[in-house]
This record gives sequence, C-alpha cells and structure tokens, in this order.
Amino acid sequence: MESQQQRVQRVLLEPVDISPYDPAWAVMFRQEKEHLLSCLPADLIRRVEHFGSTAVPGLAAKPIVDILVEVTDLQATRVRIAPVLESQGYEYFWRPTRGDDGTPFYAWFIKREYEAVKIRLASAFPADRIAYTRGKSEFIDRVTDQAKRYYVDGRDASTQSEEPKR
Repeated sequence: MESQQQRVQRVLLEPVDISPYDPAWAVMFRQEKEHLLSCLPADLIRRVEHFGSTAVPGLAAKPIVDILVEVTDLQATRVRIAPVLESQGYEYFWRPTRGDDGTPFYAWFIKREYEAVKIRLASAFPADRIAYTRGKSEFIDRVTDQAKRYYVDGRDASTQSEEPKR
C-alpha cells in the first residue's frame, strides 16, 4: 500500500496538460455538486462551489474540475466525509495551512485514480471485458476495504503504522 508521501509524489509527478476551455466542465461540476450534496452529511456542508481555471469561461486549463466544499468542521470531515468519498474512488490528502507542517487547513480530495485504472485496463484488455471488469473490481474492492477500515478505526489506514501506539 502506498504511503501518504508516495501518494503525494505520484500526484505531483502527473503530467501537466492544458486544454482549450470546454463548456462540459460546467456541466461536470453541476453533476458532481448534485452528487456530493446527495451523499455527504448536510449538517457539515456549508456550500459547494466550482473554482479554479475550469470555472472561468473561455480560459484554457488543466482538464480537472476543481470543486470547493466548505465544511463546518475539519475533524468531522475526516471522520464522516473522507470515508464516503474514498469509497467512491476519491483520494484525499490533508493540506497544511502553509508549508509542509502545521495544523491542516483543508482536505484535498482527488478523483483521478479510478479513471486511470479504467484507461489502463481498456488499453490492456480491449477485447476482454471479463479481464477489464476483474481489474476494475480489484480496484473497487481495495478502495472499499480502505474506507471500511477508516470508518471502523476512525483514521486513515495508510497512516496507521506511522502513528504511535497508545
């Protein structure tokens, strides 16, 4: 299993791809906003906004729709929101206020890994739907197991070995 540091490095090394503005980005945001509002605890959510370059009509951008979910409590987000999003293929990273240390200012969720798995599997098994589905199932099972462990233990399973025993 990847450590938090390995996950950060993997994300930071992803290629930068700038695409011309696509009106579908606004549609993708609205669909994901509706989804988030339907599955996240309403008592923790203040607002859901489209931000970043994909929110600016006509502006070329990395084709990643950035969504800001303002919450009432970061600790509750870690316990009640992170497992829900992880079970749906999001990865998350706690981001410090400034630099690489300090109290977390926000949680950064990324929903890219599942898409990359699907693209890799479609390329590897273009005529073998069973192998393609098996590969997706392995990913889904792994992410679901991580979310279950997180929900039961109340903490991120990838950092369990790094935390001191009480």
